[in-house]
Amino acid sequence: MIKTQNTDLDVGHTFIGFEKNNSDGSNVRQVLGFYPDPDASSTASKGKIKDNSGHAFDVSYTISVTALQFNQALQAMTSDFNSANYNLTSYNCTDAALGWMNAAGANLANAPRGLFNNTPGDLGQALRNKSNANKNGGYGMSSKGACN
Repeated sequence: MIKTQNTDLDVGHTFIGFEKNNSDGSNVRQVLGFYPDPDASSTASKGKIKDNSGHAFDVSYTISVTALQFNQALQAMTSDFNSANYNLTSYNCTDAALGWMNAAGANLANAPRGLFNNTPGDLGQALRNKSNANKNGGYGMSSKGACN
């Protein structure tokens, strides 16, 4: 949400869910989004990763991955958690999510618009064109278990 002249503008948000199915039948789920530091005073600041359980979505896209691909995505997310800077135009929630998904082999293209490398709305439109996309909307699944 961006506030302009006392008006809220919903520009959308991109987040992803990691789900790991263990050999004993248990599973771990984490639903995560990348955000700017709320205490920052500029458009570029240390990024924060937050739980997005229950966050509304308009379109979703699911892929199954190998253990190696899962670990590569988790490593990309962990790298962002440790050192990435959030920048509205060059590294926002959509840039981060695309990086995490592509580390897992999703092979999704950038969805640039104007000054932005990627935008949530344009990625959503691109995902709608995927044959196995969920176009019905819904809410992010609940996170459970440790993310390790």
